[in-house]
Amino acid sequence: MAALPALGAGYFGVVNLPLEVSVDALEGLHQLGVVAQRINVKRGGSGAIEQLAPKAQFLFERFGWHTELYVDSKDLPDLAPYLDLLPSFSIDHLGLSQAGLSHLYHWVERGAKVKATGFGRVDFDPIPVLQQIHAINPTALLFGTDLPSTRAPVPFSKQDLQLLVDHFEAADLAAILHKNALEFYTKSSAST
Repeated sequence: MAALPALGAGYFGVVNLPLEVSVDALEGLHQLGVVAQRINVKRGGSGAIEQLAPKAQFLFERFGWHTELYVDSKDLPDLAPYLDLLPSFSIDHLGLSQAGLSHLYHWVERGAKVKATGFGRVDFDPIPVLQQIHAINPTALLFGTDLPSTRAPVPFSKQDLQLLVDHFEAADLAAILHKNALEFYTKSSAST
């Protein structure tokens, strides 16, 4: 809450919310520049997805917030009934598992965004996956550093960024590194 006013325009907040939070508190967060909630499905702590999907709908309808999901892509089929209820969401760290990539691609086709982050967390070569996601939807990839890379077997380094530079054309790289995320986060911040 202190960081967003200090950073100023062009910065957006994503929050982990308790199940119960007042509309006044949400209004305050929205005014500060919060544009999304994050749900940690993989490690828990955010509450059950069954409880969170209705809240995500409310946050989208009231504030335009999207939902960020830290989820293993191999679990996406079991979550499909709840994901169908989310009007706008992203999936962290390329979905983490090779075993679930076909499920991840399915949601990209349906408009989900994917964080091009956590290359040291995934169990596959990230470049073909990044290229496939980009081929399905050029606006889907949102680059991030994943700093401080807590619990990542291999933390973020400049090599992660170099992988993108080496495998994408300049216009696509500009979209992945900046434009896609700016449009996604600005769209959320413009909603009231």
